[in-house]
Amino acid sequence: MSTAAQLSGMRCTACGQGTVQAERYCAHGCGQTMVEADFSATGTVYASTLIHVSAPNLPNPYHVGYVDLPEGVRIFGHFATADPVPPDCRVRVVAHERPDDQTGPFVRFRFFLDGPSNGRRNENG
Repeated sequence: MSTAAQLSGMRCTACGQGTVQAERYCAHGCGQTMVEADFSATGTVYASTLIHVSAPNLPNPYHVGYVDLPEGVRIFGHFATADPVPPDCRVRVVAHERPDDQTGPFVRFRFFLDGPSNGRRNENG
């Protein structure tokens, strides 16, 4: 499904919009067919939050958020750190396929801090 260097997903044949979910038709209004596509396994934090409510099999507290991939795809996942994660940090994305008794397997994403420049915003951002 995914390697250390890329994530598998789908891209619309008409508008080019990408997703890491298994979609048959484009969800962005054009309704066209999707084809398989590969995306980078690194991205930039768009937003994150710390959750203080216990959940099964998760530490308390835990971080979740959105990461933007260079190809224009935004994904949701869990951060592998208990420290605050500001926007614009570089992260490495790892996909894990998990079983689900009701709907079949689903993909869960985990984000790992990537590189020493994390938390440093550029002059324009």
